[in-house]
Amino acid sequence: AAGGGISAASKSKSGNQMGSHLFLAGLILQLVSFALYTTIYGIFLYRVRTKNPEIWHCDRNKPWYNDWRTLSNVLCVSCVGILIRSFYRVVELSQGYQGYLATTEAYFYALDTLPLFIAISIFTPFWPGRFIDSNNPMKGRYQYHPQMELQPKE
Repeated sequence: AAGGGISAASKSKSGNQMGSHLFLAGLILQLVSFALYTTIYGIFLYRVRTKNPEIWHCDRNKPWYNDWRTLSNVLCVSCVGILIRSFYRVVELSQGYQGYLATTEAYFYALDTLPLFIAISIFTPFWPGRFIDSNNPMKGRYQYHPQMELQPKE
């Protein structure tokens, strides 16, 4: 946001360029950090599936709308949508404000609006609270400690 503000408020070409570069750096940082998050999430799912099959399959007898794996897939779809949009924004801004992607409305709708709309709206039918069972056997077994570790209650 700071880069866009500097670029818009600047009365000189160098200030405008500095703001654009700062804006682009922020978008790149956003893309890299979210790609890292998505990668860690993917590794988590892989490890649960391969090393803890009892957890992976714990909801197999429940309907799909109560299976935690449904929610995990929804989060994957949401992550992909956000990554598509973030990548598009980096490429768009790297071409400049008058670049091909920035001036072509169809790309904006296909690569910015639609992926973000899907990433957000997919949680309407798949709201996480619907997947959290109040009778969950793990509920209440762990408590918060200042050391930020999960420890069983005694």
